[in-house]
Amino acid sequence: MKLIPWGRSKKEKSKEKKIDIESLLNQTEDDSLLIHLSQYVFDKYYKKGFDNLTKPEQIFFMIDQFEMEINNGGFEQYYGNSASDYAQDVPFALESIGASYTADLVRKGNSLFPNGLPPKIWPDRQVLLDSIVDDIRDQLSELDNAFYEYKDPLGELQREYIRKHKDFFG
Repeated sequence: MKLIPWGRSKKEKSKEKKIDIESLLNQTEDDSLLIHLSQYVFDKYYKKGFDNLTKPEQIFFMIDQFEMEINNGGFEQYYGNSASDYAQDVPFALESIGASYTADLVRKGNSLFPNGLPPKIWPDRQVLLDSIVDDIRDQLSELDNAFYEYKDPLGELQREYIRKHKDFFG
């Protein structure tokens, strides 16, 4: 039996439409755009892979996954999950939307790994993380606290980035 992500049937998935980015940009609910776009881009990623996303979709995807993991369990959880397969590129993605402070936090987190970068492949990163996490847990916690200050308004910056690149979504 093949599992369908998010609990939808094959029939429901086949009826999916492209996202109407213009309508989402015009909605008054602040988070509606980001929630709908997150689902759309994740579905596209799941079906077609990262390389088949447009550059703006890739940037959105990396930041979205990063922020979800950090908000759910901090940097330790982020590096322990597949969302950080792109950790080496997340600072660039954050810089692309104007989130320099947060990009620096990720650079600091990445630098805690031997050779200054986490491995791109999850099993390699997991083994390494398991061996070093006790030594760096306090530093990761400090990064968590710095992130939770939200010096970069990520939601606002994401929405503005989407507005500027709306032709590359959907």
